[in-house]
Amino acid sequence: MFIFIVNLFLALFSIESNSVIITVYNATKQQCDDTPFITASGFNINHNDQYHHRILALSRDLEHNYNLEFGDSVYVTGTPYDGWWYFEDRMHHRWTNKVDLLINQNMPIGKWHGTILITN
Repeated sequence: MFIFIVNLFLALFSIESNSVIITVYNATKQQCDDTPFITASGFNINHNDQYHHRILALSRDLEHNYNLEFGDSVYVTGTPYDGWWYFEDRMHHRWTNKVDLLINQNMPIGKWHGTILITN
C-alpha cells in the first residue's frame, strides 16, 4: 500500500526519481579547480560554511536526462544529508549517474546508493 501511495504522489506531482551514487566534496583546489569557491554556475561559495548553501554537483548525464538548469532544486535521500539541494555545480564528464554534495571539511564523508527526486 505504501509503495502505491508513493508512486501515486510521484505521478500526480510530475516527480521523477532515479537511483544514483551519492558522494560528498569540499571546495578545494584538489577537488575542484583553480577557483574552488566559484561553482560552474558562477555561484560564490561562503568560504567558512560551504554546507550552508546546500549545493550539489550533478554528472552531466543526469543534468541532460532531466533537462536541469542551474538553480533547480533536487531532493536527495539515502544519505545523512537528505533533503533539498540546489544544482549549482557540474561534475567532470568522466562521471555518470552520480551526485556530489558540497559539505564543510569537518563533516563526515561517505558514499551512498541513494535516490534523487526531481520535479518537472
